[in-house]
Amino acid sequence: MQRTEFKDPIKDLPLILLAGGRSSRMGSPKGLLDYQGQPWLIEQLRRFKAASGKRAVVVLGFHQEQYFAKIPWLEKAVNQPIAQLGLEMLVAVNPMPEQGQFSSLQRAITFLQANYPSPSPQPSPTRGEGNRIPAFPWEGLRAGRDREGGGAFILPIDVPCPGKEVFEKLAEAFSHSMDAAIPRYQSRGGHPVLLGGEFLGRLTKVPLPSPLARLDLQIQALPVKRTAFVPVEDRSICLNMNVLDEFQDYSQREKESFQT
Repeated sequence: MQRTEFKDPIKDLPLILLAGGRSSRMGSPKGLLDYQGQPWLIEQLRRFKAASGKRAVVVLGFHQEQYFAKIPWLEKAVNQPIAQLGLEMLVAVNPMPEQGQFSSLQRAITFLQANYPSPSPQPSPTRGEGNRIPAFPWEGLRAGRDREGGGAFILPIDVPCPGKEVFEKLAEAFSHSMDAAIPRYQSRGGHPVLLGGEFLGRLTKVPLPSPLARLDLQIQALPVKRTAFVPVEDRSICLNMNVLDEFQDYSQREKESFQT
């Protein structure tokens, strides 16, 4: 089976961070919860950077004004990439977040398709914090145009961003003939998932609203040979923190683990 030849597996692939939900069970926007003195969304992006990530797109929907008030640079990155946290950052706003998380994923894909359809050589721009980036070639995401066009990591805001090893294993397991690579801890699948460009393009064609407008169902419908389940040692890929107690328990465990 031919494998995708990424020059640098993580830097070649963007992260799509889904943060557009209502957060009704959490009681406040998940990405703005305090995690050891900073918003959880910032912690997620810093972890991706620490894992050697280069580019990320954050999708907002509900509570976007609260996000902009708490993290002002997010508003500057709407539809215009900027350098922030050591990453090339872009924010896409889902105009219909009530249609669910799948609609936020579709929003990210279609926006990138329309604005960054293919990479082209460009002079390296100045990338100081907060500077706009005139050249923003998303090499990893030529969704729906080319099977060899890479893909993207997909991560919901309520799943902790894992370490570099998980991203590397997903990229190493991926091949041109695959649509998805899913991390698995013991017998449980989790996030982030790595989705191929062609598959991402097909996801934009799923009608909304629809019972099929769920990423898990779309992945389950793939032929077995087009999916890779990748064993990892990071149990946090299985977490799904939907209520405040779960988030606080996780935060406390991480704090204690860091101190020991």
